[in-house]
Amino acid sequence: SQKAVMNNLFEEVRPYCVGRYLIDLPTSFSRYKLSEKMEDNMWEANISRPDDLYKTYILTKKMYHPAFLQFIQRREKELSVKKTVNIDNMPFLKKTWPLINGGDGIIFERNEGPITSDFIRVLEGYLYTNGVVIKLQKKTINDSDPRYEKQRDGDNIRNDVAKDIFQMQSLMTRLTGRDDNEIPTKPGSCITNAFIATDPSEIEQEDISVGLRSDKLINFRLVLETDNFISEENSVLDRMGEIKNNLAKSRGYLERKGRFSVNGLKMEEFLAVGLQEEKDDPRYRFELYVNEMNSHYKTPSLLLILDNERMAPTTYRKEEIISFWDTISHTIRLRSGAY
Repeated sequence: SQKAVMNNLFEEVRPYCVGRYLIDLPTSFSRYKLSEKMEDNMWEANISRPDDLYKTYILTKKMYHPAFLQFIQRREKELSVKKTVNIDNMPFLKKTWPLINGGDGIIFERNEGPITSDFIRVLEGYLYTNGVVIKLQKKTINDSDPRYEKQRDGDNIRNDVAKDIFQMQSLMTRLTGRDDNEIPTKPGSCITNAFIATDPSEIEQEDISVGLRSDKLINFRLVLETDNFISEENSVLDRMGEIKNNLAKSRGYLERKGRFSVNGLKMEEFLAVGLQEEKDDPRYRFELYVNEMNSHYKTPSLLLILDNERMAPTTYRKEEIISFWDTISHTIRLRSGAY
């Protein structure tokens, strides 16, 4: 019966797009988040440029357009009546900025918080596209007020608001909502519910992640993370001694490790097995790495994780979980047209 369930899991399979990569997954897998509220800022991606002081964080949510308009009105009202502890930092909401090229949304320029000096600002932007709300948030600086002259201590005034507003507006013109079943054909990166078309300068640093679960592979989760700028000094297999020691201390052991190539990509993996921290149920953590030491614009890194840590007991045998892992991991590939 367990083998039948595992076979049934792969009866319907579809490609899933994360960043510039594709992986074939059973159709029962879908994204999960700890919170669906935009106010909780469960970021799904961050985008930056090499000279940025602060990153732009992104999250998405499917929503009907009337509900989006109501949300924007409510949010603007919340920010406009919010107070600061120091009256010199008022108003809390400094300005609203429109989107360019007829974009449907708004950018709020506001204080970071009620007790923070207002030379630190937050740009909180919202874009509505194809039934998806995309929230962007980025810190910026404006210390042009004369009361910050002493704090500047002779340094030049720094006002990055206009530059960062333009950068956010430009990024929004390259964002489009999409269904996660839709695989783009243009250069760019997939995030949950949306697609980011490649920037013309080709220097943006992308950091994207998604968590997935299936109601057919109960009590397991998949995580995919990709970036194009963080390269490790050594590989996961080079760190295996430390990993083995940590596993031994936490009631685990190494089931398998190694290197292999699939679809023109060199991969490294390790499969750890053991017992849960507070009970004697089986615990699994499998990790696979692509371009871990060579993460650049056209060779983005990818991390795939399958685990059931601190979850309810699984009914699957170790061999079945490994078979599932081998099936999906060997489908990883760069999306055609990603560059």
